[in-house]
Amino acid sequence: MSARARAESGFTSIELILAMMVAIVGVISLVGTLDVSRRVTTYSEMKEAASHVAEQSMEELRALDYGELALNGNVMPSSSTDANNPAHYLQGGGTTYLWDQEAGAPAGHTAEPLVIDATTGQVPAIAESWSDGRVQGKIYRYVTCASAAAEDCDQGPETSAYKRVIVAVTVESSLGPQKPILVSTLVSDPDLANGEGSNPTESPDTFCTNEAGQSVSCSEAATGTVSTWYLYDTPATNSTRQEIAGSHATHATVAASGACTGSDTSGCPVPDLMGIDPPPAPTVTPPVYNYSNEITGGTTPGGAVVRRDTTCTDTPTTTDNTKGHMWVTPPLAESMSLSDAAMSISTQTFNGATADAMVCVAFYDVPESITNLVASPPTLLVAKGFDNNSFDSGSITWPSTATSLAFTLELFDSGSATIAAGHRLGVRIWTSSSSGADLVVLYDHPAHVSYLQVSG
Repeated sequence: MSARARAESGFTSIELILAMMVAIVGVISLVGTLDVSRRVTTYSEMKEAASHVAEQSMEELRALDYGELALNGNVMPSSSTDANNPAHYLQGGGTTYLWDQEAGAPAGHTAEPLVIDATTGQVPAIAESWSDGRVQGKIYRYVTCASAAAEDCDQGPETSAYKRVIVAVTVESSLGPQKPILVSTLVSDPDLANGEGSNPTESPDTFCTNEAGQSVSCSEAATGTVSTWYLYDTPATNSTRQEIAGSHATHATVAASGACTGSDTSGCPVPDLMGIDPPPAPTVTPPVYNYSNEITGGTTPGGAVVRRDTTCTDTPTTTDNTKGHMWVTPPLAESMSLSDAAMSISTQTFNGATADAMVCVAFYDVPESITNLVASPPTLLVAKGFDNNSFDSGSITWPSTATSLAFTLELFDSGSATIAAGHRLGVRIWTSSSSGADLVVLYDHPAHVSYLQVSG
């Protein structure tokens, strides 16, 4: 055969076989890719379906009355050895539930007692099946008391803690998510903790102070309209709460951090914001961030470290942001009359020290513009103090682990103060110089809900 003929000939057998092998490999790879894509799509669809079921179930539970938010107790929930089963986290023979199931959960995120009421409870104590025609699984519901004792969540005037509602939805398919979809939220008794019209002094864990700053029994309920303001980790230059991105240094809420003049306000103090909505409780419980991560020399579960400053009757410092923290409301739509107040804070001693302590609380009339609070400072209305001698025994020390404390403050002998429309209500806290340790205050977290109530 001539060279010209050989040049014009087709594929050889070997070349044809190699081409077919390459094509086959390509087809197999394509089929594998399509299979992976199908599995990913199926997984996403199943997870989305389970998420919708979890959200719907949570909405149904949130619609129940506070007293009905309890396991019905007809059949007690049983534990499971399967780590992917929500019942695996039942502890104490089925009397407590570990709500934070993340590895390395912060200290204090321990199992909480189940709230069980066979008479009025409307929450099924056993898992129920669900199906949308394509996917099926089970719904597990738990109600716990965010406290050390289940009786703290009884309905009525003895209420002193939040109920935690947990919904866990599983998918019964090897192609779907193997771990349950979790949704949780905190619910407080609307008659005692949230909303207008409640009286803070109805709680047995609420304490009062007189004009001399001494702890006394609460003899009168709050009157008038009661407003609840939640403490946020958001500068008040924002009108609404912002998501917390992570731990950070102490916010400059009471002292200038740089230039603060009429022409340069970049370093002026900016209080944090108070808002009417509690911190959200997402599906996955967020970390407890450290709001004072520049402070060393001890440990803290998170939140802000509040160093010791003056006594509660003296003027607090305006040169050190670690010696106080301030929050303000947005500009008020209408004037506010301020006569009595209550506060609930999650707190402990810094580094878990064993010590007596006193927290000071001051209320201010704050101008609408917070651009330069050095040149236009807030007007002090009244300051009060609350110490551990107000506890029931009168002898225990300040909590060394994060604990929610509630107290009321009888602000005036008579009458009230009025904050004009357009102005802001401000509150500042600091640790009294009489304290044996600095304090930590945790807030803006679904497990550490700190708030202020005012009535007028």
